[in-house]
Amino acid sequence: MLTHAVTIQGTNFELQDLIKFNMRYCGASSFYITLVAVDTVTRGPAQTFQVCADEMCLGYLNVDCSLARIKGGGETTGVLALHGGGGGGGAIERALPNWPSDAEIQRLYTVDTSELPSTHWILLYLELVLCIEYGNYGNFSEEKVSSLELVKVAIETDDETPPLQAKSSVLYIAFRGLAIDESVEQKVVIKSLFNELTGSLALQGILLKDETPMNLEEYFKLF
Repeated sequence: MLTHAVTIQGTNFELQDLIKFNMRYCGASSFYITLVAVDTVTRGPAQTFQVCADEMCLGYLNVDCSLARIKGGGETTGVLALHGGGGGGGAIERALPNWPSDAEIQRLYTVDTSELPSTHWILLYLELVLCIEYGNYGNFSEEKVSSLELVKVAIETDDETPPLQAKSSVLYIAFRGLAIDESVEQKVVIKSLFNELTGSLALQGILLKDETPMNLEEYFKLF
């Protein structure tokens, strides 16, 4: 089970259990999820959430989460976010940034290993990219998840908030695992955009197929 934290106005909900999962498949899929989460800040009673997410395209991570609300809690507003609690607007552009050069990555925020245990969403985003890369969400087992080792995580954002709490950002993740040779380092680029007006979170990401940085158009030429 993929774990994740949800932030609502200063709270920090962490997934405890999955109650119901429905999937509507018509090319790109829609997912309707009911889950239980616990606030790790207040340690209050568990809350039941209803979540809706839609794939916008096939073949790579391009998902819009349009609903994430506490069941029975009333209408969802733009203050609800899956992490960071921020804003943003508009759709994610089709092209993703290239992997930054060594010089460029020096200006980005590098996540310290001590920060990783409290940033479950980083690993989740990586898992989502790999789930789609391997062709089926169900094919990405706990064994594969446990083999992942984050080597470096850098965050690029224009927000004035701390990078780990950014409203919208680009994640550059280098990791090991899943390859025939476990020492092989692979890279993903993931862009997130939270829309404060609609309360939706858009995610787009790819696994880089070559050491040479690629944009999304180059990526699809491989297939």
